Amino acid sequence: MKINSEQEMIHFGTQITTMQIPKITFSLHGNLGAGKTQLTKGIAKGLGIQNVVTSPTFSIVHEYEGAIPLLHIDLYRVSTNELQALDLEEIIENWVGWTVVEWGNIHPDILPVNHVCLNIQIEKEHRNISCTVQGTEEFQKEMYQKWSSII
Repeated sequence: MKINSEQEMIHFGTQITTMQIPKITFSLHGNLGAGKTQLTKGIAKGLGIQNVVTSPTFSIVHEYEGAIPLLHIDLYRVSTNELQALDLEEIIENWVGWTVVEWGNIHPDILPVNHVCLNIQIEKEHRNISCTVQGTEEFQKEMYQKWSSII
């Protein structure tokens, strides 16, 4: 998927929510400035969240209430010791809505077995987004089918 602007990234995030899944975890991968937070803003918008969405780089976790609640986590600055103290794996497991984990590739052990990885590559004038589904065969089949309906 080719994205040409911040507005397109936000729009794509809203498109993702049309998959109508009550609970899911996305792990967003990409360099600084790739658009992970912009994508999350679009997901939040699509979930009916009215709050301003900001990167939780320093607070680590933001929770947003909407038609479906959103848990937004940023692992960029989180050490292994901090991760153990925060118990994010349990928080994600018990969350009742959607979870977006920026930099999930840094600490992949906290991600649930079934999750979707979105890799954002910076090109000259645009971004390329690729999707990899992790988990059970049934989950992978369902998610790739849903994914193909939005791209």
